[in-house]
Amino acid sequence: MCAGAVRSALVKVPGVIDGYQTKVTAADDSAVVLVKKGSVTADQLLKAVAAIDGEYVASLKETPKE
Repeated sequence: MCAGAVRSALVKVPGVIDGYQTKVTAADDSAVVLVKKGSVTADQLLKAVAAIDGEYVASLKETPKE
């Protein structure tokens, strides 16, 4: 996985906050995405990753806010 390509695609989604909190980790193929509440759908994030050249597939797991 190219972490830079995935992060770049995710932060282009309107409502995703482009800051240090939004990060992609290639070592375990994971991403943490900080969004403005109510402004981003799961489908938007999945489609953003799927649109990257290289046949990427994404799945979502909601993490509780601490």
